[in-house]
Amino acid sequence: MIILRKGDIEKILEPRYFLCPTCGCLWKANRDEYEADAQYNELYYTCKCPFESCKGIGKEISKEKAEEELQGMIGVFRGEEIL
Repeated sequence: MIILRKGDIEKILEPRYFLCPTCGCLWKANRDEYEADAQYNELYYTCKCPFESCKGIGKEISKEKAEEELQGMIGVFRGEEIL
């Protein structure tokens, strides 16, 4: 096998964002906390909801979508980095 262009290891290690369709929880997970799977030649990521009472499976969303979801909560987290 010959590598034609090296990949970016930082891209693999960067966290992904998830939203639980069951309880609405929004979170960021590191590579060792989520799972990758494929269906019909499409790769997708899932992660167990961190909210103890839920046990739902979160679906990956983009960082931009996560920021949109948090717009209504910004006042609650004044001065703290959310993402």
